[in-house]
Formats: sequence, structure tokens, C-alpha cells
Amino acid sequence: MKGIRKMQVTKLENIKKGSSYKNTVTFFEEDGSRKDVTGATLWWVLKDNIDDLDAAAIHKDSYSPYGDPTLGEFQVNLTPAQTAAFVPGKKFTGFVLLEASGEEWDFLDGDIILVEERVLISAS
Repeated sequence: MKGIRKMQVTKLENIKKGSSYKNTVTFFEEDGSRKDVTGATLWWVLKDNIDDLDAAAIHKDSYSPYGDPTLGEFQVNLTPAQTAAFVPGKKFTGFVLLEASGEEWDFLDGDIILVEERVLISAS
């Protein structure tokens, strides 16, 4: 079985508190081809501490593949109510890909600085 080589995500930056936000996440195989994510679910988690379990996340959402699942893409959508609930301070974000087979892949994307007017992320 092929393993996932990498995940590409647009930085979660300039998210205005109380506004909607969309972000595309793409998965690739070890050979660089796009991963077929048919039947998979993507979880996006926001945590207070990098070592927190996903169950303790302050925000967690699941997403189905976006468009053609053979292209390995998901689209993360945050609603105005979700972004309005974010509390300022340093947070950590990660993604979990749960394949239809039950195999799970965890990716730590980076740390987020949540500020009153916008949310910023820096690559780790």
C-alpha cells in the first residue's frame, strides 16, 4: 500500500472574526501523484496545546472530498458563527485524514495566532 507523502494546505491567514472562510487541502502519494480520497473524511482540529488529544480540541470539523475525489482535495469551510467563537491567543492546528479503509493519517500543520480581528497561521 502506498503511504501519503505530503499534504498541501493554503495557509489559514487573514480569517476575519465573524466572517466565512474557505481553504483547499490537497493530499499526495509518495510518488507525487494526487491521492485518491474516495470515501475518506478530513478532520480539521484547532487546539489550545500541541499535545492535546483531538477529543480536547476547541474546534473540530469534518469534511467530505471536494469535487473529484481522485484529485485528493478537500475544502475547509468555516462559518461566521465558527470564526466568531475563536478566542484570541496562540493555538495549534492539524488535519486528520480518515480513509474509507479505516487507516488514519495525522498532519500537524502549524501554530495559529488568534487575534481579535483576524486569525493568522505560520508554517511549522
